Amino acid sequence: MAVSGLEVRLRKRVPGFTLDVEWRMEHELAVLFGFSGAGKTMTLQLVSGLLDPDEGRVALDGEVWCDTAAGLRRPPGRRPVGYVFQDLALFPHLSVLGNVLHGAPDLPAPRRRERAHELLATFYLEGLEERLPRELSGGQKQRVALARALIRQPALLMLDEPFSALDRPLRLEMREVLQEVRARFQIPILLVTHDLEEAAALADRWIVYEQGRVAQQGRLEALRAAPASPAVAALLGAG
Repeated sequence: MAVSGLEVRLRKRVPGFTLDVEWRMEHELAVLFGFSGAGKTMTLQLVSGLLDPDEGRVALDGEVWCDTAAGLRRPPGRRPVGYVFQDLALFPHLSVLGNVLHGAPDLPAPRRRERAHELLATFYLEGLEERLPRELSGGQKQRVALARALIRQPALLMLDEPFSALDRPLRLEMREVLQEVRARFQIPILLVTHDLEEAAALADRWIVYEQGRVAQQGRLEALRAAPASPAVAALLGAG
C-alpha cells in the first residue's frame, strides 16, 4: 500500500502578513525552518485546526482534514494530531498524571489511565504522577508534554520550538528523547526550530520558510549545495 504522507496547501491572510505555502512530506521528521515571523507556527496551527485557512487543503495518507473548496473542515478535536506548544501549556493546577490524562478526553477511562501509565514509564516519569508542573525540572516538563501529546495515539506529532527554553545539556537530552519517540511511534513529525544545529541533528527533510512562503525544501545537503536565494543560503550556513 502506498503511503501518501502529509499534504499541506494553505493560504491565510492576517493584517500585514500572508501565509501561502504548499509542501508534502512522507513518514519522516520534517523541520520547518526560518526566521521568526516567517509563518512556521501559523502553519502548525492551520494543520491542527486551531486556525482556519482562507483557502487550502490538509490531508494525511489521503484522509482529508480540511478542504475549503469542498467546504470540509474537521474540528481540532477530531484531527489525530499531537501538539507540543512552545510554552508546553501544562495545566498548573493538574498533576503530572492529570495533565497526561487530559490529552485524551475521548478514550474510555480504563484505557486512558492504562495508556497514561504506559507513557509515564516510557518517559521515565514513574513516581512523579502526583507532582504539579511547578515541582518539575525543565526536562521533566518536556516529557510530560510529549506524553500528553502522544496519549491519543496521533497520526502526526507537531512540536513548536519545544526545547528553546532549555540549557544545552537538556536540549541534547531531549534530542535523544525525540529520536526514541521516532523509533517507538513511527509517525511523521513536524518540528519548528530556529536552531540550525538542532535541525541538522534531527531532520530528514527541511522546509525552509521565507516571509510567509516556502522558499525551498529537501535534504540539507541538496539545499546547501544549491540554495534558492541568498536568504536561504544565510539561514542554512551555505556558501
